[in-house]
Amino acid sequence: MSIVLSRSLSMQIGIVVLAIAGSCAASFALDDRSMALPFSLAVAIAACAGRRRMGLVATILGALSIQWLSHGKDILETSVFLLVGSLMSLAIDRLARELEIARIGQDQVRGNEEKLRLLVDSIGDYALCLLDADGRVANWNSGAERLLGYPRDDIIGRHVCCLYADAAVEAGEPIQELELAQAVGRCERRDWKLRRDGTRLRTHMVLTAIHDGQGQLRGFAIVMRELIVAPSPRSLTGLLDEHRHGLELALTNRT
Repeated sequence: MSIVLSRSLSMQIGIVVLAIAGSCAASFALDDRSMALPFSLAVAIAACAGRRRMGLVATILGALSIQWLSHGKDILETSVFLLVGSLMSLAIDRLARELEIARIGQDQVRGNEEKLRLLVDSIGDYALCLLDADGRVANWNSGAERLLGYPRDDIIGRHVCCLYADAAVEAGEPIQELELAQAVGRCERRDWKLRRDGTRLRTHMVLTAIHDGQGQLRGFAIVMRELIVAPSPRSLTGLLDEHRHGLELALTNRT
C-alpha cells in the first residue's frame, strides 16, 4: 500500500515539475506580455492531478518562477498569481470532490437497483411489475412472465393497457386505476387480465403509487396473483352427469 502511495505521489510531483517547466519555456515566447497565463495553466493541471495540495505546490513554484523570469520586478503580478492560483486550486479540488461524491452516489443507486431487480425476480409466485409515472412497464419479474406470458424484453416500455381487454381499455379502466392509486395511494381490484396469447385469467391486483421524498410521483408498483375460478354448481352437475352416463355405457357394453 505504501509503495502504491509513494508511486502516486511521485507521479503527481513529476506532473507538477513538467507543468512548471513547460510554463517557463512558454513564458520566454511571451516577451513583455503576462507570464501568469502559462503558469495558471500549470496550476490547473497540477490541481487536476493531485487535488488542492499539488495545486498549491504549483502555485508557489509558479510564483517563484515568475519572480525569477522577471528578475524580481513583477511583484504585483506575482501577488495576483498567488491569489488566483490558490483560489483555482481550491475550486478544482472542490469540483473533483463533488464529482467523486456524485459518482459514488450513482454506483450506490445502480447497486440498489440491481438488488431490487434480483429480489423482484426471486419472487416467482407473484407477478411483480414496476411502472413509470406514465403507466409504462419499467420492470418485470419472472412471476409476471410466467403468469401473463410476456418476456421481459417484449413488455418493457409498453403501457399497462396491454394487460386489459379492449372493452376495459375503451371504458378507461386502466387509466382510472392509475389515477385512483395516485390520488389515494393504492388501488385493489379482482378482475380479468389478458395474457399475451389472448386468453383471459382472473387476478387479484394491488396497484400502489410510488412517491419520492418531495412527494412527486415516480411510478407505480403492481403485485398480482391468479385467482382460481371455482366451477359453478351447474358445471359440476354436468360433469357428474357425463361421468355417470359414461359409466352406464361401460356397464351396458360389458353386459
